[in-house]
Amino acid sequence: MIPFHPHFQYGAATDNWTAWEAIGTIAAATVSFFTLLLLRSQLEKEQEPFVVARDDVSFESGNFKIKLKNVGRGPAFNITGCRTSNEKERNDAFFMSNQPHSKNLCANNADAEGEKQWRIDKFVIDSLKVDKTNKEIYKYFYFFYESQLGSVYHTKVKIKKDGDNFIVMENTRLKL
Repeated sequence: MIPFHPHFQYGAATDNWTAWEAIGTIAAATVSFFTLLLLRSQLEKEQEPFVVARDDVSFESGNFKIKLKNVGRGPAFNITGCRTSNEKERNDAFFMSNQPHSKNLCANNADAEGEKQWRIDKFVIDSLKVDKTNKEIYKYFYFFYESQLGSVYHTKVKIKKDGDNFIVMENTRLKL
């Protein structure tokens, strides 16, 4: 039998342990919460899509042809073309009317062979904002798309006039 000691009273010892258990539970919950935030942030960065215009924008049969590629690590959904960086205008017609309004691309994947040539009407390219620098003519257009986590991005495509065609000079991604 354990002798009775006045410092080890039943009620006082239980109250101390209960308080420490509560503090430990709150600390564990706080660490878990911040760990989940960090993991979501890392997952989002590891699976960001990045849709780019590749090769040249060539003129053929009265319209321009363009190739798209998702060079990011995650899939890109609801890819649409736009004349401006205004997200509210992303659903305005950009590609020719006989093509889908939007498309999806898997991670690190180009258009399939049968879909390589997305067509844009000449009047759409002619209506793009013009930037003249050192006698060079540059135009800009945008691709809007979404990640699998629901984040919205746009890629600003800078093209340079080269005869009847345009050369893709730069693709810049921005998360909205």
